[in-house]
Amino acid sequence: MITMIELPTQLIKSLTSLGLLESEAKVYAALVILKNAGIKELLGFLDISKPQIYERLKMLEDKGLIILTNPRPVTYQAISPNIALEILVERTYAAKNDAVKQFHDLENNDHAEKSSQPLWFIFGDPSFEFKIRDMITNAKESIYCVTSEKNLNYIKMALNKSIKTQLIITSDNKAIQNELEHRYNKSNVTIITIDKAKMKNLECTKDIVDDTELSEIANTIDIDNQFILVVDDSEALFIPPLRGDSVDAISIENKIMVKLFMHNMKKEPFGSTIP
Repeated sequence: MITMIELPTQLIKSLTSLGLLESEAKVYAALVILKNAGIKELLGFLDISKPQIYERLKMLEDKGLIILTNPRPVTYQAISPNIALEILVERTYAAKNDAVKQFHDLENNDHAEKSSQPLWFIFGDPSFEFKIRDMITNAKESIYCVTSEKNLNYIKMALNKSIKTQLIITSDNKAIQNELEHRYNKSNVTIITIDKAKMKNLECTKDIVDDTELSEIANTIDIDNQFILVVDDSEALFIPPLRGDSVDAISIENKIMVKLFMHNMKKEPFGSTIP
């Protein structure tokens, strides 16, 4: 007798991230486990109503993820998970490309009311990781980055590009610069390491705030969270050096604002030692 079981939560979450409804994901996962099953077996296996199982089976069949092996009694078999995942990924890419085209058409619609371009955008964790990847991928002339070891993986892909790249790492690990220079021995890549203590130096703020305020500022700073990325001197992304498990990133795409941002970052407290 088939008994109801709890399917792995992470598996269902992964399948829904690829475009399946939660109930679709459960029916497909159940068919993978059962190999070949009908409505009765699925009802005993899943906490899903009979009408919903019929509907989800039809949807999965339309997507090409399961195959009808017997019309009476109705029996289905799941295709290999490797193939099913490839199908879902291809559908996701196709949907993405179609959405990009549709947004492009909307933005170029002469009949649409034009609004002013925002000076900056805010990205929450984890979406700024995709923004970083997008900026580096599309960089054509130069990449400038200030990062801690914590966020170093975000920028390593930039060191493989054949464009001018300057990487400033805030770290007390003296060996990290030599390791990276040995790995990315290229004339277009400059790597500099700065001690965390120098980056956290707030001496230049003493004329602005008193000692109590200075102490409060120091307690809010976590230099490991700081991340600055500028590509082609036209787009910047800034993650402030603030404490917290979740941080936001500010993206600037206005060229004049990017120039002002870079100018201030190089002279203000958190960037006073940045070349």
